[in-house]
Amino acid sequence: MGRELAKTATYVSRLWRRPDAGIWEVRSPPQHFTQSKMMCWVALERALRLAQEGHIPGDDVPRWRVEARAIAQFVEHQCWSADRCAYARYPGSDELDASLLLGVLFAYPEAHDERMRATVAAIRQERARGPYVMRYTGRRRDERP
Repeated sequence: MGRELAKTATYVSRLWRRPDAGIWEVRSPPQHFTQSKMMCWVALERALRLAQEGHIPGDDVPRWRVEARAIAQFVEHQCWSADRCAYARYPGSDELDASLLLGVLFAYPEAHDERMRATVAAIRQERARGPYVMRYTGRRRDERP
């Protein structure tokens, strides 16, 4: 099992730079979805921790470390919307996406990060309706409903 986890981490370290259209995304061309990139970072960070603790082979630890840093740089520089003061659904977008709340659950990038706090506040303000949270609208902020 440990070898398979290590292989998966190496696969993630090669794959994360590609756009995707996961099963939970709208039927559209592949994009560099912020949530996907965050989860790739989480996968590599967890693999690094498991290797450090001796639970999985660490042959590719240097590569995982480099790629985890590259993912974080991509997210911080490409996926942050200065206009929204929040992480956007994908680079160049100003749309909020409640799936980014998974970043809080998985500690991307750390538990009390100001950018993540601002994103949570923006999602709460614009996507929450009572106990429910809409993931996204599919519209840009400047479009009319």
